[in-house]
Amino acid sequence: MKKYFVLFLMLGASFLLTSCEELTDNPLEPASAGKYYFQSNPAGAQIWVDGVNSGKVTPDTVSATKGSRTITLKYTNYKDTSFTVTYEEGKSKSHPLVVLTETPANTTAFGPVEIWETTGTTASQPSGLILKNGTASGIGSTAANRALVDLFYNSADYSHSSASLATGLTRATYFKAGGASNLNDGVDAPGKDATWSTKITNDRDVSQYYWVYDADGNYSKLKIVDFGGGSVTTGPAWVKVQWLYNPTVGNRRF
Repeated sequence: MKKYFVLFLMLGASFLLTSCEELTDNPLEPASAGKYYFQSNPAGAQIWVDGVNSGKVTPDTVSATKGSRTITLKYTNYKDTSFTVTYEEGKSKSHPLVVLTETPANTTAFGPVEIWETTGTTASQPSGLILKNGTASGIGSTAANRALVDLFYNSADYSHSSASLATGLTRATYFKAGGASNLNDGVDAPGKDATWSTKITNDRDVSQYYWVYDADGNYSKLKIVDFGGGSVTTGPAWVKVQWLYNPTVGNRRF
């Protein structure tokens, strides 16, 4: 009887060892991932899965293990767009085109601000303009804010001129005709290039705005809205200007 009992124990132990060996040699295979194809308008949006950047941009395919996943598309100057998809093991799917929503441009409106010609004026008739804070300033050696001036109303040729063209000032400003009159038309600035000039020579043109690029790399959209003077009887010439200023360096959105 004892022999049978010992034999039974030996068979049981052999079974356990064999089972353990089989489990060790044949681990469970991980579930194969599913795939999802994402596309957006505009293209080039970052694809985030459950809050983690996948490193891919639309249009592209992103793999993930099965289950519900929160997808977020991120694109500069557009609102983040999130939605849920369900991945299925070993299956490929395509998500419908996602149209991204553009965020409003972050601009500040200034004006009208009056600036005067540089000849025959007094300290109370400033000829310089500071774009970023919406104020006029003198450009003479005693003017408190002269170093901040971006442009001035130049009596030499009655132009709006870059501050760098005035004696003692260094801030270089560039201009380009916009071809329209409505500052709020939603048109974005063209990129600054060699076609931009350091003057607006048509100093009393109220029919169009001008793009402005300042020494800090900020873009503005400026328009002359009124003018006067310029004779012996009416006194020094002056203009009033309004503009939109984009405070984000290099951002051309308006």
